[in-house]
Amino acid sequence: MIDKARQSGFSDEEVTDALIQLNQESDIVVSELSPTYSLSRGAFDTFLQENVMGYYPLKEQVVAELGNAAREGRKPESTLIAQKLQRPPLLIEHILQVLDAERRIGTVQHIGGPLIVTWIAPELKYQ
Repeated sequence: MIDKARQSGFSDEEVTDALIQLNQESDIVVSELSPTYSLSRGAFDTFLQENVMGYYPLKEQVVAELGNAAREGRKPESTLIAQKLQRPPLLIEHILQVLDAERRIGTVQHIGGPLIVTWIAPELKYQ
């Protein structure tokens, strides 16, 4: 997990702080069978809202990019959005997953590949 976080632009200190905070709030479950963690999307979203400066404006930028893509007939990918907005792919994927859980977009992800937006709700197309 720490390696993936590093690749996504997070420092070791940021990851450690996040794990400590999540453990204190009982939002993370550590497996005793293997070195894995289970974290709810809601807990991770709360953490990002409180700890990533500019989270809400970034979410608005992602929605704007989705609207642009829909009007242009494109199916955006998480990695391309991350490059365009110059933010970590993990952060963009999370925002897309939240929008998918809210049924505002539809997504697919092949093993090891980027998150691909396959459907965008009309309400997002014109924001």
